[in-house]
Amino acid sequence: MLAQLRTLSLWDLMHHFNASELFRALGAFSVFEMACDDQTKLGNCLGVPTDNHRELLRHAEAAGRELRALDCTMSLECAEIIAGILRDEVQDNGRVFKGMIIKEWSALNTSKLATWTLQLRSRVGSELRGKFLLSLSRADQVFYEQQISLFGEEVEAAFPSAIYDIEEAGKCRAVARWTACVMHMMRALEVGLDVLEQAVGVDVIKGSWNGKLDQIDAAIKRRTKAEYGAADEQWYAEASTHFRVLKNAWRNHAQHGKDHYDQERATAIFDSVRSFMRHLATRLAEQTIS
Repeated sequence: MLAQLRTLSLWDLMHHFNASELFRALGAFSVFEMACDDQTKLGNCLGVPTDNHRELLRHAEAAGRELRALDCTMSLECAEIIAGILRDEVQDNGRVFKGMIIKEWSALNTSKLATWTLQLRSRVGSELRGKFLLSLSRADQVFYEQQISLFGEEVEAAFPSAIYDIEEAGKCRAVARWTACVMHMMRALEVGLDVLEQAVGVDVIKGSWNGKLDQIDAAIKRRTKAEYGAADEQWYAEASTHFRVLKNAWRNHAQHGKDHYDQERATAIFDSVRSFMRHLATRLAEQTIS
């Protein structure tokens, strides 16, 4: 069955699915269907040489393998029924034609073969037309499949609550859903903002970023250089300022439906948020927020 949550390269797909095998089988059954149909109209049995019988059975089994790989369940049912009639309902009445033993099917089974081979060709077309592929570049595949952490293990360890939105932002970036990518980035940033509130002694509250940042700024101003050091004061002040810049530049517009984002802007925001979250992770880590 084709993977639904994992990307496949064209090379993988070629190894996974043998298109020529399936279409050779459909071509053979197209001819076979006409022969079955002709005999059905006359009420006759159908006979084929042994070698042709083996070839038809091989085609039915090959079609079944490929249809199973493509998850074409309705078409697979047809292929399995055809293989069953070819294999189990065949009769050997000792007839020989030009030195070849003839395999025969009753008039009833000949009619069944005509019906199911027609159904097979019809269903394959319908099912394959209903399956669509999304093509990704190698660069986009990295963001979609995420075999390595997009923001780094340090960010994941420090802000586990942000992992979901970081991963979703990566998938949105891979499939060009630029505005959704930005919205997930802003949600990931909120985790960092809540942790910053805790770090400076502010109770985490639900509310606007502006209100949160005002409280953080006030708390930072109350922190004395003598107690925490000048470098500490500067780091927290810069972190708060960076949050405010992100809020004014992007967060307000993204969250309140004021703007739509294209590739250039969304990519810049993604990279900026990643850099900032990595910076936060050097000093801050998420705790249980009640």
